[in-house]
Order: sequence, then C-alpha cells, then structure tokens
Amino acid sequence: QGMMKLCDQLEEERRDLESSKLQQQSNEPEKTMEVCQVCGALLVVGDVQQRIDEHLMGKQHAGLC
Repeated sequence: QGMMKLCDQLEEERRDLESSKLQQQSNEPEKTMEVCQVCGALLVVGDVQQRIDEHLMGKQHAGLC
C-alpha cells in the first residue's frame, strides 16, 4: 500500500510538472519564419541585419554545399 501511495504521489507530481511546462511554452511568443527563395533555409522574419547578412554570405545560400 505504501508503494502504491508513493506511485500516486509521483504521478501527480509528474502531471503538475508537465502542465507547468506547457504553460511556460505557451507564454513564449512564436517566431514567424519564412523560406529563403534561394536556398530553402528557414529564416526568422524581422531578424537582426547581422544574422541576415551572415546567411547571405553562408555556404548553403551560395550553393557551396
């Protein structure tokens, strides 16, 4: 009986942790992505210019891979 009680407590704790994790994920804003028309990579819309420039100079975008 003691083991069953411990098992029930652990299952309840697991459900609580999973629900809190889902709530944290839902609070994060979802990033809008678009496909690069040249190489097919996914790019974040409104990303900083430095990251966009690095993508444009990258091997995949240049077709070197």
